Amino acid sequence: MTDAQMLHWRARYNKNPNSKFEEFVWISVTNSKTSPPKLKETRAKIRPGFAE
Repeated sequence: MTDAQMLHWRARYNKNPNSKFEEFVWISVTNSKTSPPKLKETRAKIRPGFAE
């Protein structure tokens, strides 16, 4: 992965202790020329406290 590609990666983490819901999502920009930029979300398989 190049430095330019790395700058486009972001992540989102959600956790709800009441429902035991946990979610980790990688967010990458697929088209920066559009307004707003087009994004791609890739959900990671996680178990409580661990991202794989």
